Amino acid sequence: MLSTLHLFIVVLGLLPAATPSQLPAAGQRIAPEPDFYDLRLENLAAYSFFKTEALRGRPSLWVLFQPDCASCKAQFADLGCLPPEVERIALGIRGSRDELKRSLRWTDFRGRRLAASPELEKRLNASATPTLFLVDTRGQARRTLRGVTPCARLKAEFLDLQRPN
Repeated sequence: MLSTLHLFIVVLGLLPAATPSQLPAAGQRIAPEPDFYDLRLENLAAYSFFKTEALRGRPSLWVLFQPDCASCKAQFADLGCLPPEVERIALGIRGSRDELKRSLRWTDFRGRRLAASPELEKRLNASATPTLFLVDTRGQARRTLRGVTPCARLKAEFLDLQRPN
């Protein structure tokens, strides 16, 4: 019978080892999140682009969504308790402009409707939707939440962001 230590060594031997070229340098982040207030995004409400620098000085909630995502629609329906000073942004991924617009048409979402480029989607590591980013007044994501998050929790998270460290 194998001891726990022997079993541990056997399992470790089965795992692929990372090569030095796959590991980040000390202190380096693999895919840093962008400055959310230094982006130029396609505006789904008009045929134009929106420069997010206009949001600087205000906290914001970014909801990444994709077409036909039932959980995303549920999230949009549950944003009513957020204070008016929190800017709401629906950021569409993995869909055409028409698909993204159509998926928002029947929601109660009141906020900016934007589309992410594939490069931004990759940088945000959007593996599931909805993904929510709570962004501070300087444009830095302070919290990332995955899945439907009740509005009461979002409100509490924003209040927590406003407290001095």
